[in-house]
Amino acid sequence: MLDQLLAVLDAYDFEEDGGLELVGFTLQDKQCTLSLKVWPGGGGDWQQWEMSCADVRRYQLLSERLVGFDLTNDHVLLWDYNQPKSQLHLHGKPVDAVLLAWQLQARHQQVTDDQMPFAKYLNPHMSKCDSLVGLLAGGYGLLARGPLPLLKEYEAVLSQHEVGTYYFSGSWEQRENEAAVSADNQNLSVLIVGTSYIIGSDFQAVRSPERKNTA
Repeated sequence: MLDQLLAVLDAYDFEEDGGLELVGFTLQDKQCTLSLKVWPGGGGDWQQWEMSCADVRRYQLLSERLVGFDLTNDHVLLWDYNQPKSQLHLHGKPVDAVLLAWQLQARHQQVTDDQMPFAKYLNPHMSKCDSLVGLLAGGYGLLARGPLPLLKEYEAVLSQHEVGTYYFSGSWEQRENEAAVSADNQNLSVLIVGTSYIIGSDFQAVRSPERKNTA
């Protein structure tokens, strides 16, 4: 558990002038260990902590001075693993395809906090915004495939432009949906440390023993 580390980070001195830094990372067989340097604040000596997690699925790690972290099982970064998947198709032409394309991208960036590229879920035959504009102007075809909550956000933008939509689930979506409800995927969490994150399960934190000087 993370209770002991959280107690340090929640203390008044830490909130006043403390901080932490990600200084090391090892990964082997989907098991990872993060090395953290923690300044508890109040003039206290820095502390070395080791955080471990299992079943690592994805990560982005940068060395930076930070003021805390967040561990949650309810985050957009987890949608690829624990949310149902589908395909969103168009059925109708917008008045302004260019405006619609930019509004779709803006909604994507807002919902994902710009942590996942817009093109990731779009029709793979489109590689740039001009292609998206062409598809929207045509008024028919596959727009995107991916997590249903994200597709619902796209659908809301499309409806503002009076563009009809429908959903379709093929064999890929069926396999993904079976995986999404599995215990392994439902137990995933994401640890967010500044602009770094790691998706896994069973997060633990242990303080390393203090090093003693020897004569």
